[in-house]
Amino acid sequence: MRSSKTGFGTGTFEEDNQVTLESRNLDTEMEEDNYEMVSHLFDFKTLMENTDFGIKRYKNSLYKGILNEKKREGLGVLVYESGRVYEGEWSNEKRNGRGFELYTNGSKYIGQFVNNKAQGKGVYTWSNGEIYDGEWVNGKKQGFGIWKGIQGDSYIGEWKNGRVEGYGVHQWKNGDRYEGEWVNCLKHGQGTDIFANGDVYTGQYRYGKPSGFGQYKWKNGATYVGYFVEGLKHGTGKWKKDTRPNCNQYDGGFHNDMKHGNGAFQWESGNAYKGDYKYDMRDGYGEMFWNDGSIYKGNWAKG
Repeated sequence: MRSSKTGFGTGTFEEDNQVTLESRNLDTEMEEDNYEMVSHLFDFKTLMENTDFGIKRYKNSLYKGILNEKKREGLGVLVYESGRVYEGEWSNEKRNGRGFELYTNGSKYIGQFVNNKAQGKGVYTWSNGEIYDGEWVNGKKQGFGIWKGIQGDSYIGEWKNGRVEGYGVHQWKNGDRYEGEWVNCLKHGQGTDIFANGDVYTGQYRYGKPSGFGQYKWKNGATYVGYFVEGLKHGTGKWKKDTRPNCNQYDGGFHNDMKHGNGAFQWESGNAYKGDYKYDMRDGYGEMFWNDGSIYKGNWAKG
């Protein structure tokens, strides 16, 4: 059984990475009549011509934009000493509306804000190049969104509380693809793995691995239909070497990918065995039928 590990951009809205922006001198910024926009949301020179344009100094930041009764209201820019920058709409002293934010770790967000947090639709780009384009609630990825990794991986589907949850499709760089249900960034529920080597699994998953009832089809034509635990054949199931009706096949119990318990094995030659297995071997009571008419009924030991 093959499996693929997931890797999503599941960090916080402003996570600490090794990339650090250059600090800004607010005294110099205060003296300058102009400002060089990082984004292209609006024209700062045109904004300066507004009669309500003003500058407001805070402990570690500087605001340049529209002021209404000394409160940030409308378009404006907030520059921090740390190098962090916000450009966009304000309402009642808070980021509200469409805006752009460059964080101290080099990551950036452009989209909708509500009360200083990402809410609605927006695009977050990590400093390492990962991108999330989708819906946000209270500063976290939630709803429908698309994530693109830096190794060629991608995910399109549902998110909840900043993590992959619900129905979605994950594509790996090597060509592996999973379509189905997710919980906490793990395959969980009903889904299908389509592997680049031609193998396909469809069935139930539990915390990232096939668990429950499912069907695995190998590229070479072999199939298994039955129960899995932790990605291994475990419980009752039927294995067939290929699609021919008289091919080698086994129907019975499995334990950790091995024939175990009561089962029946039929060989392509016509020979057949019905009885007990232990760890892939005939062990216990069993009946063997050969194609020449010979029959044995009795006990077996590691046969």
